[in-house]
Amino acid sequence: MSSPLAYHGYTGFWVNWAKGLILGSTLTLSSRSGSIFLAFLVVFVGYTGSQSWKIARFLIHQRRLRAALTVRDATPELPRSHPQHDSKDGLYYQEQIVLRNESSDKAAAWEFLYLAFCWRGKTERAFRHITIPFFLAIMHASVWTVAALFVSRVAYTLSPEILIRGNHCGYANWTVGPQESEQEVFFRKVLSDLNDAWIYASSCYVNYTVPLSCMMPTQQFSATHRNVSCPFPGLCLLPDDTAAYSIDPGLISSNNDLGINAPLTDQMFYHRISTCAPINATGYSRRVNATTGSTFPVGDVLEQFYFGPNLDMGNMNATFEFDLTAEYTSYSRYQV
Repeated sequence: MSSPLAYHGYTGFWVNWAKGLILGSTLTLSSRSGSIFLAFLVVFVGYTGSQSWKIARFLIHQRRLRAALTVRDATPELPRSHPQHDSKDGLYYQEQIVLRNESSDKAAAWEFLYLAFCWRGKTERAFRHITIPFFLAIMHASVWTVAALFVSRVAYTLSPEILIRGNHCGYANWTVGPQESEQEVFFRKVLSDLNDAWIYASSCYVNYTVPLSCMMPTQQFSATHRNVSCPFPGLCLLPDDTAAYSIDPGLISSNNDLGINAPLTDQMFYHRISTCAPINATGYSRRVNATTGSTFPVGDVLEQFYFGPNLDMGNMNATFEFDLTAEYTSYSRYQV
């Protein structure tokens, strides 16, 4: 396990399986690398747009030229000096020159519009003449302008959805001193983890606020709370209709709620209804001294409760036990 401060965001390619293989494909970069990559994308989109216009204007130019040659070849009987041999006027040739030489789609659209103004009254339907190349240039410019604007969508610098990886996860390697037992070291570690968890939860999960120091998203469960009857007849201290308190969080998703990034086929749903009730332990508990083989230091005073077998307690008949002597069992901040 790792403390919250030991968590680091993974940088590189990964898949956010909550969004699927395609939409969830994600590249996470550091702030410095992200700025460089974003600048590269802006330059790349601009360059690609300019090269795309070269291809587009070449195709438009050749298509118009081929259409004009088809009309001319349809009247081969007319001499070259005949005025109807070439049905295209000067506006057509100037449009072809713009397509041939203008490297910018926006500039080309302006040139087509300027030509229509200059040729109005000198040729029939001048504005209609430039309609197709003008709107093709405008459409091409609009498409690549929108593409450039959407480049910023790759920069989710404030997105909470990153892949967290701890650098110190794995089995604990205990270092036991000469004056302490392995159990003491273990429970001291447990207390430290609980302390860190309590501080983090108090800072990041209270009033649904997310301070800058919080690295994890504050996931909230929509639990159902209600009073229920006593699950231990005759032992509860409160009246029967309010003897116990039940919490039902519903189905908890391993992906969306617990943050385990796994394919949907490996996703799990966990459902547990917890019921709590203050009960009268008189006659069901006793105090003993820890002996050799206990999980607590030898000689500590233990409080053992007997409300049924507990498989985790091994051969012992107690349901639960805790150490009254050791300092690490004093959970002063624990509240119900």
